[in-house]
Amino acid sequence: MIFDRALLRRRRRRAAALGPATFLLDRVADDLAERLTTVLRRFALAVDLGTPGEAVHNALMRLESVDRIVTADVMPDAARGEIFVAADEEAPPFGDATLDLVVSALALQFVNDLPGVLVQIRRALKPDGLLLAALLGGETLTELRQKARSKAVFRRASRRSPICAISARCCSARASRSPSPTPTASSYATTVLSG
Repeated sequence: MIFDRALLRRRRRRAAALGPATFLLDRVADDLAERLTTVLRRFALAVDLGTPGEAVHNALMRLESVDRIVTADVMPDAARGEIFVAADEEAPPFGDATLDLVVSALALQFVNDLPGVLVQIRRALKPDGLLLAALLGGETLTELRQKARSKAVFRRASRRSPICAISARCCSARASRSPSPTPTASSYATTVLSG
């Protein structure tokens, strides 16, 4: 096990108590919604899987092509919208071929078995279903990691997230292990400056 899911929930509760800093989620939500506008079909049932905050849910609600949205999150205080399901991203509780759309923003990089979760999502999607997910990866926090290394903050025994190794090509390869007909992945960089 790489990620302590209970610790992740505690950190999410602490972050929520500090107040939202949602600029990155807002950007991801807008990007996912824009991508959905290019898909020429209706999504009768969509799931927002594990996304912290309301940005993705609100973006989906603005789309005419999405009829119903289920929020699935391990955090009970994340209930938003009409339908909420308490569920961990590592074990989505949906039946086979029941969903038209699954959207997840900045949550799946923290699951312990990403290929396994992708297989479970694929099973829950209808044959023409769509998964749109945004994950941190590739060059995420490069400058911060380099600065920490230069100050010898990282010790050999320190724990670091393996998300650094996730790239668009890697995600596409992982998705291809699931029975998805056309796995596709893309990436883009966002520069975040701190004061």
